[in-house]
Amino acid sequence: MKILICGTPGVGKSFISKKLHVDFLWPHIDLSEYIKSKKLYDEYNQRYDTFTFKSKKVRNSLNKYLQPLESYIIDTHTPEIVCKIKFDIIFILKSSLNVLRQRYEIREYSEEKIQENLMCEIMNVVEEDCREIFGNTNVFVFGENCDSIDYNQIVKEINVGI
Repeated sequence: MKILICGTPGVGKSFISKKLHVDFLWPHIDLSEYIKSKKLYDEYNQRYDTFTFKSKKVRNSLNKYLQPLESYIIDTHTPEIVCKIKFDIIFILKSSLNVLRQRYEIREYSEEKIQENLMCEIMNVVEEDCREIFGNTNVFVFGENCDSIDYNQIVKEINVGI
């Protein structure tokens, strides 16, 4: 089972992915951490507190890493990096703007970065990117109208697909 978990930073991608990893024993790849640990970035952008990278370079490395794996969970806010992977199921996570702001403040994001991420959530950037890249088949949105994501419902959708 190949699972993609997407969403704006702070919606709970890594939290849900780690729980799924524990419950299903499938490898979990946090794409941001993968890029850092493999040193696939070109430079650090201090203004936005992020690393810049070339998608093709990351894609090539990731494809080699995933080659022997039959099942895995990838979490990212940049679905275009994994556009060539055929996922069995895709979860797009969302959260309220108030909850996101609180999480960003706890993470000590700059106000500029907070505003940029909130605008991405308002404009549904990650969801639109996912649907443009992968279509609508086996794509599920969670957390759209509430502050929490129903983990049991996510597990239920996975079990239907197994």
